[in-house]
Amino acid sequence: MIVFLPSDLSMTVAGVHPCNAVPSTVVSCQGASHAASVIQDLPPALIFLQIRPCLHGEIVGQQGDVCDQCPDGQYSLDQADQACSPCPDSAMCPNGTTSFIPAEGFWHSAANATLMHRCPNSNACR
Repeated sequence: MIVFLPSDLSMTVAGVHPCNAVPSTVVSCQGASHAASVIQDLPPALIFLQIRPCLHGEIVGQQGDVCDQCPDGQYSLDQADQACSPCPDSAMCPNGTTSFIPAEGFWHSAANATLMHRCPNSNACR
C-alpha cells in the first residue's frame, strides 16, 4: 500500500518511524499519535488508467489486459484479432511484424499486403 501525505503530517507504519523509512521532506518526524486518525480522514485516491489498444502485430493476451506480440512466422493486421495468422507461403514475417518480406522471386504491392505475386521477370525481384 502506498500512502502519500503532506509534509506537515506525521505517521508511523508497522512500527517503523518515518524518518528511518523515507526522507523527512515527504513525512514529518513528529510522533505518531495522530497518524491513524489522519490516514482514516484522507479521501480515497482514484486513479484512472488508459491502456492502449493492441498494435498491428499484436493480439489481446489470454488475460485480456495485455497485448502479446505475434511470434516469428505469424502476423496480425487487425486490432480485433483474437489469434495471429500464419505468414503467407511466399513471404517472411519476422517477429510478428506487419511488414511482410516477399520470398525470393515474389513481390507485393505494399509493406502490409498479404498477397504475394510471382515476379514475371526473376531478375526484377531480388
